[in-house]
Amino acid sequence: MSRPGHQLRGPDPASQEEGGKVPNAWFARDEERSLMFFAGMVEQGSLL
Repeated sequence: MSRPGHQLRGPDPASQEEGGKVPNAWFARDEERSLMFFAGMVEQGSLL
């Protein structure tokens, strides 16, 4: 399955402050956040 998008996010444990929640890191293809596609991965019947 492929999904269109402009930016993606994922957990960024390296930026976590002590006792706080794990923040998200945002990723984009370029500065203009032009349209891109992300191919999801399936493991044990779940979309990751």
